[in-house]
Amino acid sequence: MHNSLANLNVSISAGLCFKEEEFLDTNFNVDKFVSKYKDLFPLSTLREDLETHYKNIQLALVELINRDYADFVSLSSNLIGTDKTIESLKEPLLEIKSKVAVVRDDVSTVLQSLKEKLEKRKLVREKKLYLKHLMNLVHSVEKIEKILAADLKSPDAEILFNQERTQPGHYLERIAGEYNQLQFHVNQTKGHPIIELIRPRVSLITSKLQEALEDSFQLGIENRQTDIIRRSLRTYALIDKISYAEDLFRNILVKPFIISVINEDYFNEHGIETICSDILKFIKQNCSIVLNLSAGELYDADQQEQHSINSFDFLVNSIWVEIEKAFEENLPLLFSPGNPEIFIKRYRVMMGFLDELEKCCVPSSFYNLRNHTTYHSFMNKWSLPVYFQIRFQEIGGQVESAVDNPYDKSPDDLFISNIVGTAWKCICQCWNDEVFISVLKGRFWKLTMQIICRLGLFLQNLITSENSSLENLCTLLGDVNCIILKIKEYFTEVILKKILEDGPLDVTIYQDAINESCEILSTQLTSLSNQLVSLLTHQINLQLDSVKNVPRLYRRTNKEPPSEPSKYVLNAIIPLNKFASNATMLSENQRHDILSSSLGNLSERYYTLVDELLTAIRKTEDSLLRLKQQRKAASGQSEVNQLVNTSEVSDENKIRKQLLLDSEAFGHHMSTLGFTGESFPAYLKLMNVVRSALTPE
Repeated sequence: MHNSLANLNVSISAGLCFKEEEFLDTNFNVDKFVSKYKDLFPLSTLREDLETHYKNIQLALVELINRDYADFVSLSSNLIGTDKTIESLKEPLLEIKSKVAVVRDDVSTVLQSLKEKLEKRKLVREKKLYLKHLMNLVHSVEKIEKILAADLKSPDAEILFNQERTQPGHYLERIAGEYNQLQFHVNQTKGHPIIELIRPRVSLITSKLQEALEDSFQLGIENRQTDIIRRSLRTYALIDKISYAEDLFRNILVKPFIISVINEDYFNEHGIETICSDILKFIKQNCSIVLNLSAGELYDADQQEQHSINSFDFLVNSIWVEIEKAFEENLPLLFSPGNPEIFIKRYRVMMGFLDELEKCCVPSSFYNLRNHTTYHSFMNKWSLPVYFQIRFQEIGGQVESAVDNPYDKSPDDLFISNIVGTAWKCICQCWNDEVFISVLKGRFWKLTMQIICRLGLFLQNLITSENSSLENLCTLLGDVNCIILKIKEYFTEVILKKILEDGPLDVTIYQDAINESCEILSTQLTSLSNQLVSLLTHQINLQLDSVKNVPRLYRRTNKEPPSEPSKYVLNAIIPLNKFASNATMLSENQRHDILSSSLGNLSERYYTLVDELLTAIRKTEDSLLRLKQQRKAASGQSEVNQLVNTSEVSDENKIRKQLLLDSEAFGHHMSTLGFTGESFPAYLKLMNVVRSALTPE
């Protein structure tokens, strides 16, 4: 049928502005269809073609129905009688359904009956088990009472008791096994009236067993009998009384000794080092058996096999807890940071003590120690932030005091100025073993950076001020250059090692920070050097200004032509000579650079002054020449011309000759400082201008 309709579409879509296949596309969209063809054809044409296509579709559908009418009729005739067939099947199906329902009800009844019988059997089994627990409970109580000789009606009880006591370890393990069974039966029969009746007897058994265990454990500790201690610990573990054993060991052995050494009198007499040493010695000598047994390092001499009682942790729960409590209660002043020198000594001693204590730990015990609440409490009592704050004020106060008196004598022989020497001293103090604490390394690193930045800020403020002397600038220039090298060296040899003490870290951050801080100081160093050059240049320029007085020495004076340089040239070089001889704190390169810059500025200034002076002389000559010509024209006298030629012009040449001698002397003085005139373009221009200005007489 679809093929027939498709064949008809060939003639239907003919002559239209669109194709029939577009309507059969699964992604057909009306908006896209209209927007596509409205740009190609008018909307009226599109509408007419759509109406035409609609009518053609209707006609094609009618034609298709007429052509396939026989097929539609035959389909409806084939369905006649189908409803009767279905009705005939309905009754047998209902009968089967009813039979199945009856069978299902019978099966459900049987299953329910079986379920009830199984439930009754389960209850009977539970009651039998419950009754068995009660019987075993009574039997266990009687058996333990007999062993402990608690049943006074038994004529052989005392004899049995004494015989068992001759081997306390065996008899205690025997009782512990029975006691463990007893506790199991009690837990299984909770709430039964018999439990309430028998509870006093169970309590008596418990107290007797604990008393016997305490006696046995204490006997083993006092006599250092490994086998008795091992059996006692095994018995405590068997009856799940581990904490009782740890408390007993703490009270009978650890506590008396700890109280005897951790108190103010003993502390004042012997000091904290002796206390820690005595405690470690006590642990190694008096507690070694118990610690080794709990760590599984000793074996049973009878059975020749290793027994590890891993549940016990005497080092933490018995020894360390008592130590921490004694320090907290008996020596609270130990943690006071009021005197930082004493505080850090005590802190280092205690941290060393903890390190030695941790060496006595097995891995599990080490983990328990580090995570124990008393351990955290003990570490928090060391007021490290307060200690750092005191050190910060102490070190920072030294730096600020040096800022107020920067040019006093340095506290360190490596430097001359107080400010740089104090900054270096404070940086070293931050990482000194008598000050530095590894836990505070981040804060001491920050303080180190602050000291360097404070030095840089001082230099920056100094550069912007105008009150610096030449000597002070030289001192700071040498000291700052030295401290930059020292900081980098100290970082590599000392600071970096202390930073990496607790494990590997990414040192790039620290390296970049120290390089950046030194770079800031280097920038200030350049500014200091420029300011020093500026100060030198200013002093020299005051002398060079005397070149303006040269014309007064020869005009209308009838002096002889000059034969030696002026004194101002030597006076101008004197500050540079003093600098070269006195600036010993600077390196050779620094002195050379400063002198070179100063001479370059001096040459520029000298050239400018001489050039202006020669220009003024030339203008004066031109004015005199014009005046001569005017007078000659007015009076016709030639004497005036002769007078001008023999007097005025001669004085100008004397001035030029003096300037030439001065310029040559200036170059000679530069050579005494280790420089040549050819190294400075301004000096070459100076020599050219004075030589070209000199005219023959």
